[in-house]
Amino acid sequence: MGSDKGWVWAPESGPAPEVPGPARVRRLTHQPCRHHLAGRQVFTPEGDVLIFVSDRDGAPQLFELRLEDGSIRKLTEGAPVRPFTAVVHHGGDKVFFVRGGSIWMVRRSTLEESCVLSLGQAWLGPCALAGDWLAAPARQGRQYGLVIGRTDGTRWDFLALPRRVVALEFHPLEHEWLELSFAGTPRMHRMRRDGAGLECLYAEGPSEQILHETFLGNTGDLVFAMRPQALCRMDWESRRVQQLAGFSAWHPASNSAGTLVACDTDSPDQGIFLVDALTGVRQSVCLPGSSNQSEPADSGEPDEHESQRRHDEEEQALWTQPRPAFTPDGRALAFVSDRSGYPQLYLADLEDLPAPWFGPPPV
Repeated sequence: MGSDKGWVWAPESGPAPEVPGPARVRRLTHQPCRHHLAGRQVFTPEGDVLIFVSDRDGAPQLFELRLEDGSIRKLTEGAPVRPFTAVVHHGGDKVFFVRGGSIWMVRRSTLEESCVLSLGQAWLGPCALAGDWLAAPARQGRQYGLVIGRTDGTRWDFLALPRRVVALEFHPLEHEWLELSFAGTPRMHRMRRDGAGLECLYAEGPSEQILHETFLGNTGDLVFAMRPQALCRMDWESRRVQQLAGFSAWHPASNSAGTLVACDTDSPDQGIFLVDALTGVRQSVCLPGSSNQSEPADSGEPDEHESQRRHDEEEQALWTQPRPAFTPDGRALAFVSDRSGYPQLYLADLEDLPAPWFGPPPV
């Protein structure tokens, strides 16, 4: 029998000598079950609480972990939460997430859950948030698109699109713009919040594959992995692309200032790195040792059954990927590793790294 929401687990954190590297790493969870960061934006604004998803109590639900004492509290109960779809509101109290064909909200202060939007049997992907605007990739029947509206449940629309959207983000400075990641190629597009002005940002060459683009902090530029073997930056206005570093970058994440990029690596897995967003100089952080399963390749227009199978396989693979995320102050990185057999949460202290990355300059 599962525990009621509000249940608090004793701290499970401790040193993680099994994760080698220059940075000191602390393990945050230890139960023999699956844990992962709940989405891209998973810390409260003060950086004292980490929101994660776990099936420690049966079906996947949302939990919060207080970094100061390591205690863990259950936030949701009932129907399963779709993993990797949550986003923390800028006020810190509300967390938005997906259940089935609905977007829900839970208040951390009261644990009250409420439905923001319901589309019945539709499929919904990871939530994106800007101010009080909320959006998510969607599929209704055979029609792909996205849903967008206000966090109070008003002004919601379904915007039809020609292909499956796997992820999206609001522009950090101009909230009327969205960056869209389509399945297949070309991948990177942008569109206005009202559905106007859909345009391709970059057309990949025959040997290129773009992965996991995200905004570079508050600069308004984009950063993304380019296979083979590159971490790249795109100017939002000119669309000029520059290679920052040539290595097997995989899931980039930026600090809020857009000065540093953290990314895990794959094929080959060389661990997690920090990359200077101006010079491309990189610094090793640690070696998570995750199994790094890859998402299934896109194989054209699927029927409804094939589409659900693909989504399930993508979610299963995500549990095995580190996907680092900065704390709001940029001084630590949360990530996941299944090196023990179960995906566990870890925190790498970046202040341990030598200057000029962190710490006092050498005398």
